Amino acid sequence: MSSFPVSLSLVLPLLLFTAAVPILCRWRYAQLINGAALTLSVIGVLAPPLLPAPLQQEISTAIWGHASYAIQAIAVLVTFLAFILAHYSEHYLAGEPRQAQYIGNFQLTIGSVLLVVLANHLGAIIVGWIAISLGLHRLLLFYPTRTRAVLAAHKKFLLARVAEIALVVAGLLLYVEYGTWQMDALMEAVASSKPSLLAQIAAVLLAQAALIKCAQLPLHGWLIQVVEAPTPVSALLHAGVINLGGVLLILFAPLLSQVQLAQWWILIVAGISTTIAVSVMSVETNVKAQLAWSTSAQMGLMLMECALGLYHLALLHLLAHSCYKAWSFLAAGTRGVRPHQRPAPALWMAPLAGSLATAIVVSVPHALDSGMTLSSRALLAALLFALVLEALVSKKAPRLLMASFAGLGMVLLYAGLEHTSAKVVGVTATIPGSSADLWASSLIAGMVLLWWIVRQFGGYPAGAWLQHKLYRGLYLDEWFTRATLRLCPVRLPNTLALATPKPNTTTQECL
Repeated sequence: MSSFPVSLSLVLPLLLFTAAVPILCRWRYAQLINGAALTLSVIGVLAPPLLPAPLQQEISTAIWGHASYAIQAIAVLVTFLAFILAHYSEHYLAGEPRQAQYIGNFQLTIGSVLLVVLANHLGAIIVGWIAISLGLHRLLLFYPTRTRAVLAAHKKFLLARVAEIALVVAGLLLYVEYGTWQMDALMEAVASSKPSLLAQIAAVLLAQAALIKCAQLPLHGWLIQVVEAPTPVSALLHAGVINLGGVLLILFAPLLSQVQLAQWWILIVAGISTTIAVSVMSVETNVKAQLAWSTSAQMGLMLMECALGLYHLALLHLLAHSCYKAWSFLAAGTRGVRPHQRPAPALWMAPLAGSLATAIVVSVPHALDSGMTLSSRALLAALLFALVLEALVSKKAPRLLMASFAGLGMVLLYAGLEHTSAKVVGVTATIPGSSADLWASSLIAGMVLLWWIVRQFGGYPAGAWLQHKLYRGLYLDEWFTRATLRLCPVRLPNTLALATPKPNTTTQECL
């Protein structure tokens, strides 16, 4: 360990921060620095396994400090996204003014994300959390004349302050209770004792901070409206920053797994949010808005996985979603607007797809982990249902045979990835009772049922009414926006988009 006096846990965030220095705010410097950070993170992950077994743990600890394999994987993902998005931004913003400010805020945001992920000090995590919000706020206002962008940044700014207050209070309570700011010592103390009242309050506050960061309903509207920001900023937000809620729960897994109140709070809020977001996404027509609703739904599902103690599955979900969502946003500009709805599948296809999906999940016990929960099996069955139904609707033949083989392949791939991620995370947690597992399973089944009703009966008056309400997001954001502007008004660049509380008066910014 003496050979590595400074670990990558310190080097990587500082390296990315250097590109935010005004004198270095140039694309060539940013790309060089991001490439170096990516190279170092990959070497830090690949180097220890190549060494003799007795040295692997020692060298890995020396390079990464306290960071687990899960955190190392997230660090590689962050540096990879930084390199790709910076390269895309250089071409996307060609000819735009204020590129130097963009580079500085971009690097500040990415470096702060790494600081939150890798820091072994609770104070550093809080500082990084706040810095992410400030850097992202400036990125969202890159086009200050766009009304929806300003409104989204305003709401995001206010909600971020609430999440930061929750995180700071939680950190202070944990320090008072356990007497340390070091994350490894703190989590060791938490795991070795039953959480006190102060620790339980801290866990609930951490859960609330994660829910706000992941844009769960009804605090989701800003996430839908940030599509007005530059495309790489949207990709950065949806693929990286918004995942921090799940990262926070993974970092504090030993605490969260012992506080059922926090687990149930996440299960209820994130579960309902996911159900509604999936339904809204199914009727959305704009590609970027559809992706935004998808992000809210995916984040809710990931939070539910953490609340159920499935941290390995949450890690797998986080990594896969980040890569997929970054690519989706960067490619969204070429897809425009899709038709409102594809033709609904025939009524007989749903029972057939459901039966086949259930049969595949049940008939392959050896491919699945024997400790798999009911909710995990329900989630896999729901995914297979969508896959099989898509195959049945397609014109490719033989449809049923293709769907069966695709389903079997998906089960085997899922089982392999889950087994690998379980070894990587190494966090054992207890599900908060069978009722929690049943609740999550019921929500997953409800998502599938509601989606089918919307698709199948959209032509009827009741179905059309439901589609309209879902298309408007049940008007949840409208209520929240009105309350926000009443409590803390903001000057909008376009007064025609949203009326200020009093006509012909000047509202003051509270930013």
